[in-house]
Amino acid sequence: MRTILTAGALALAIAATSTAGNASTQSAWSALARTAHSECGKQIKILAASARVSRITGRTLGIGGADGDLYYALIFKGKEGGAEARWLCLYDKHRKKAQAREITD
Repeated sequence: MRTILTAGALALAIAATSTAGNASTQSAWSALARTAHSECGKQIKILAASARVSRITGRTLGIGGADGDLYYALIFKGKEGGAEARWLCLYDKHRKKAQAREITD
């Protein structure tokens, strides 16, 4: 039993080490950010055609799913019909689709 536990711990350590070595490059993160921003902008325009998104005010890189890395979340600030507005957008990294909703207080 002890041998099995030791082998299991060793396998986990090797997997963690190899995963860290295969981390995404800066260019891959930049491409994800550009794609998510674009797709989220399209979804916001579907929600509110008069929306004017000015900037991103928040982001979370990895949330949801079994491995905690299904969605890329963005919070946008802008105007809609002359009034200040904010939107939350979740970009599904596997399906490459976005869902946006207006944030209301």
